Amino acid sequence: MPEDFSFHEFVIHHLTGTVLPVVLALLVYWLMGRALRFLVSKTALPNLALKPALVMVRYLLVMVVLFSILAHFGVNVEGVWTVLTAALATIAVGFVALWSVLCNLLCTLLLILFKPFCIGDQIELPPDEIKGEVKADEE
Repeated sequence: MPEDFSFHEFVIHHLTGTVLPVVLALLVYWLMGRALRFLVSKTALPNLALKPALVMVRYLLVMVVLFSILAHFGVNVEGVWTVLTAALATIAVGFVALWSVLCNLLCTLLLILFKPFCIGDQIELPPDEIKGEVKADEE
């Protein structure tokens, strides 16, 4: 405890540095929940769209509060933030790359297993207005 602080000032200083961010985060979470529920009620969005948004807000607020409390106690959060963002960016890039590979693999397996098309079928992709006919493989 610093010598120029009395015990009461020290306790109040640390309580405001730890409890206040938590209380503010709970208030922001409650307000965001109300705002999102209002948005869902006024639009055609299903109620299921609300849950992922609230989960993202909750985790973001937990990270902000955690970093705020760590910074209050003198921890260098810039280094922690740099490592965290680098790790999340690496995971995101890997996830996107893996997603496209797995998507193509799964689509290929579904086409091979279920054989949804026969020779002579007409196929149309509506968003792009692409049409075609399934033909036999010419060797």
